[in-house]
Amino acid sequence: MADTGATWKLGIQFRGWQGEGSGYFHPVGTYGGPGDTTMFPHRLIRAWNAGEAAPIEEYSLTTQVTRAGGFAKPASDP
Repeated sequence: MADTGATWKLGIQFRGWQGEGSGYFHPVGTYGGPGDTTMFPHRLIRAWNAGEAAPIEEYSLTTQVTRAGGFAKPASDP
């Protein structure tokens, strides 16, 4: 990591893309629970259409950890 100047990151924050004060955090990770990547988008859209879902960022563990100021290096065990 040091030899190349690489960094660990949990995501990328984009600011101002949709005007002053706007922003979007793109996590390096998944949304929803473990093993739910196939059905999560369908469930989320249904909940949004019913007026019941929170913003998508609230369903991303990576986003929540980043906002809380946490970080842990990945486990070395594949």
